Amino acid sequence: MLGFGGQVAADSGVVIVGDTSMGAYVFSRASGSHLADLPAAAAEQFRFRRSVAVDGDVVVVGADGRNSWTGGAYVYRTSGQQQVILSALDATEYSYFGASVAVDDDLIVVGALRSNGGRGSVYTFDTTGQQLGNLAASDSSARFGTAVDVDDGIIVVGAPGNVYSTPGSAYIFNTAGNQMVARLDGEGAVVGDNFGMSVAVDGDVVVVGAHGKDNWKGEAHIYDAAGIHVETLAASDGVALDSFGKSVDVSNGVVAVGASGTLGTDRSRGSVYIYNSISGQRLAKLEANDAADSDFLGVSVAMDDGVAVVGSYAGKAYIFDVSKWAGTN
Repeated sequence: MLGFGGQVAADSGVVIVGDTSMGAYVFSRASGSHLADLPAAAAEQFRFRRSVAVDGDVVVVGADGRNSWTGGAYVYRTSGQQQVILSALDATEYSYFGASVAVDDDLIVVGALRSNGGRGSVYTFDTTGQQLGNLAASDSSARFGTAVDVDDGIIVVGAPGNVYSTPGSAYIFNTAGNQMVARLDGEGAVVGDNFGMSVAVDGDVVVVGAHGKDNWKGEAHIYDAAGIHVETLAASDGVALDSFGKSVDVSNGVVAVGASGTLGTDRSRGSVYIYNSISGQRLAKLEANDAADSDFLGVSVAMDDGVAVVGSYAGKAYIFDVSKWAGTN
């Protein structure tokens, strides 16, 4: 989980790549050139760990290990200028605030998966740092806020629960009043599925990953914005320990699902599967041309404007062209 490339985000021609030891970096999506640093002061204490997000020129980087795992989230401009550090009004140690982050139209969403008595909470902010709201689910078993995404007035929250006792769940909220729209429990989900470990939303398409399904073979599910199940996605060539669903994203009719355990003698080279968001048809399987064991390609994925940006633990992030499938529903 350490180092450059473990988390990625993309929007408006820029790519953000997280680095747990240094902060994060801004790159040009078109050329791959390095545009700016998003430095972390005393990163060994703040633990810029596993979450980055970007919308327009606003970048959010989660630091869930900050201040004895109370956590924090840093807001930057893509130019590299730091704007504000976010923290919850009810912050406590070991809340893991910043474990997940998302941003859309100046609304920032931050997950704190161990706050609220260990059940987890999600907080919303504006880009000036003002806290706007607090989302929670009274029926969530554990780790509510492990994953978050937001788009066009819809927030999706993953709560994968305890792998030894619960199957996990996900929740859809409306940003107008933070009203819960639906709870998603997966189709046939069982204990250990880790349903809700990854989530994504684009328009009225919601995707939830369950990478623990069937001895970590994994699957993902597509829903509409009302919580109606549309499709179940699974790799036809998948086997145990693939971790299909470790990461998900969706944009313009195309769904990307990371399977960070696939390929290689130790099942850890990784790959990403591309699907049509309406039919569930598999369109492609993305693999690195320099793949090596223990790369874990697909540990994170971000879709934007016809490209898939894919993170790995190889100290690299990859950009794939998926434009020929965009908008083909």
